[in-house]
Amino acid sequence: MQADSSTHAIYTIAHKHHKAAACYILGVPSRNTPCAQVMMMVGVNPVADALGRVNKLELIPLEELGRPRVDVVVNCSGVFRDLFVNQMNLLDRAVKLAAEQVGPR
Repeated sequence: MQADSSTHAIYTIAHKHHKAAACYILGVPSRNTPCAQVMMMVGVNPVADALGRVNKLELIPLEELGRPRVDVVVNCSGVFRDLFVNQMNLLDRAVKLAAEQVGPR
């Protein structure tokens, strides 16, 4: 999974486990990689329905994640905000789901 491998690389730069990160998402074609990276950093998996639509999220247990969750600040362009409302809502739900969990950060 591209987001998982790039998130792992970002997370372990210089062999340090980062506690926080910032992400700027543009409104250009990107195959949703920035959204997936944010979800992987906070430790949330998107769950697709039978038609391939993502409407549900599941929290990745810390044991499976293998690291603390990363606090992520997401800033997006106005184009992304206006055109990709569903992805914005999904990111909002993912961050809230992760923030509600008790555990190491």
